[in-house]
Amino acid sequence: MLKRKLTKEIKIGNIYIGGENKIAIQSMTNTKTKDVDATLKQINDLYKYGCDIVRVAILDIEDANSLYAICDASPIPVVADIHFDYRLALIAIDAGISKIRINPGNIGSIDRIEKVVNACKEKNIPIRIGVNNGSINKEIAKKYGTDAKALVESAKEHIEILEKLDFHNIVVSIKASNVLKTIEAYTLFSEEYDYPVHLGLTEAGTIYSGSIKSSIAIGHLLLNGIGDTIRVSLTDDPVKEIIAAKEILSALGLYAKPELISCPTCGRCQYNMIPIASSISDYLNTKTGKIKVAVMGCAVNGPGEAKDADLGIAGSKNSALLFKKGRVIRKIPEESILSELKNEITMQLDNITFKYFDKLNDDIISLRTKIFVEEQGFTEEFDDIDDNSTFVLIYKNGKAIGTGRFFKESADTYHLGRICVLKDYRLNGYGSIILMLLENKITSLYENIDNIDITLKLSSQNQAKAFYEKLNYIDTLNDYYEQDCLHNRLQKIYHK
Repeated sequence: MLKRKLTKEIKIGNIYIGGENKIAIQSMTNTKTKDVDATLKQINDLYKYGCDIVRVAILDIEDANSLYAICDASPIPVVADIHFDYRLALIAIDAGISKIRINPGNIGSIDRIEKVVNACKEKNIPIRIGVNNGSINKEIAKKYGTDAKALVESAKEHIEILEKLDFHNIVVSIKASNVLKTIEAYTLFSEEYDYPVHLGLTEAGTIYSGSIKSSIAIGHLLLNGIGDTIRVSLTDDPVKEIIAAKEILSALGLYAKPELISCPTCGRCQYNMIPIASSISDYLNTKTGKIKVAVMGCAVNGPGEAKDADLGIAGSKNSALLFKKGRVIRKIPEESILSELKNEITMQLDNITFKYFDKLNDDIISLRTKIFVEEQGFTEEFDDIDDNSTFVLIYKNGKAIGTGRFFKESADTYHLGRICVLKDYRLNGYGSIILMLLENKITSLYENIDNIDITLKLSSQNQAKAFYEKLNYIDTLNDYYEQDCLHNRLQKIYHK
């Protein structure tokens, strides 16, 4: 466990930095802030990938006024980045920002600075002093040039202005584009002050150079106990900044991030592995929690080489073997590899368990009544087919949250249906998990039989048709109405 310097604790919206709090991940939007819809979309994308705090640029009064809508709808604390104009700062504070980035020495007379400080005091909003090579005044530059001491001296100048106004709700960044200068500047500052620091390089570069330089600088400082919040500045999609920041923190044991391992492929690989590995990597970047997932090229060495992985796949011809801790669980056809591996990841991270039943029970009846009868208004929910069906229930932390059933329609043909998830648990992929579990139960009945086609059929409400089509079900065009609701008949062939 890394020993961190205990800095002053600062509250930014619902996030605390400094002290013993976790190291917060930040990014900055690159949309025009006055374009509220585009800015909020990017903020939500960043939040989805694990961003804790987001900064937006305020260039003019239209940007500032946009903050009312942005702050109201943002899922994470919003920081206003303002230069020179104290009036924009006052609007931003009134709009509900959680922190302001403004260098007090650059916004004019002391009375203007005091107006901003008093507004921040009233709403308990911290000020981030952001120093870089471009913000060093002439006197300091004349004395120190542009080396690390100049950056620290510039930060000190701005801090003293705020402290004379009895303001101590301060966060500081001291960034350079040079790795060694950045490390030296933060180290010197940390020896003198206990204000929390925002780590990063300014103008770090594109995805490769920027990530590498940032990893060295931020990683070195964190290893030495310095740093309370970080931003990996990249000339790219801001989401990539979050991914890079998580990788840095994860490598240092400061972030619980899923881990992907994958082999470099060779001539033994007989399935389209690279796109699958890439998609799983993207998927894991939206998740938190400890899990090691392996995407391996072949069944010859795959499960053995990745036996410490929590789960993984090893390819074979047009299919893959799913394994957990090196033990092979089942074979997956190539078209289902991606969806089934995602389902398995979700089950493990979300603590989803399941059970099969050969008759209705209280949990199944309760779920179907709540969803199909009370929520959707169907009156004929239970039928004779239930007497000859197999059911599955999924549980989250022990609570039944979803169900489905199947019955044998004819030789090697099965009908799946009554798939549902409680409203509060939707949009998490749990419906796909239920469908996978039903399919797995059916195909397990043919464990010792090869070269057979198993037909899987289902009737879907029209609103759910797209969900099943993404999972390789095809519309047969034999649609019908049931209780005034359009249903689609879909099917897929499972070749074993």
